[in-house]
Amino acid sequence: MLCQCEQGQIKRLTIEGDIGADPVWCSDCGCNLELEDIPFPADLAAKLEAWVQTYGEWMDWETERLKPGGLEMEAAFNAKGQALAEQAAERLAGYTITFLPSTSALDYDKLDNQQE
Repeated sequence: MLCQCEQGQIKRLTIEGDIGADPVWCSDCGCNLELEDIPFPADLAAKLEAWVQTYGEWMDWETERLKPGGLEMEAAFNAKGQALAEQAAERLAGYTITFLPSTSALDYDKLDNQQE
């Protein structure tokens, strides 16, 4: 696993969704990590990969506005991500796993409400 940490050994991971990135980050330096570089069981790695591919489905990227039901879609995404992070914590001995929920729908909703 390559990251920017001085200690050279990653033991604290963050699970977070983002566009175009694997869903695992070094909690210390913030470096995005390759899923295959972490000893996730194959079934959990596949679930994480499928989950992160749904990031941002609550957005209409052409108009940069929330889709109808976008807040609920993001909440469901976060609930699934939290559950996956809990599975990772149970199955990866020696690692501390944190989940960082998405707030993009909330941020866009606030912007939309300010512009009205």
